[in-house]
Amino acid sequence: MATKRVNIRISENMHQWFMKRSEETGVAMSALMALALEEHMVQREAINGVNTMNKLIESHTVGNLEK
Repeated sequence: MATKRVNIRISENMHQWFMKRSEETGVAMSALMALALEEHMVQREAINGVNTMNKLIESHTVGNLEK
């Protein structure tokens, strides 16, 4: 997968958190941030999928009640 470089501003608190985790794990801060963003993206997609399923179930249930 091709990667892109981006720059972001984060709070001092968040910087300290990532710096500590980086020292504890030996993983670069940028890699930890990329992993965190990837996990966030996966979770958001899962939530969107659940919401879509709920709407389909609701519309199917309402449709069956009207019959």
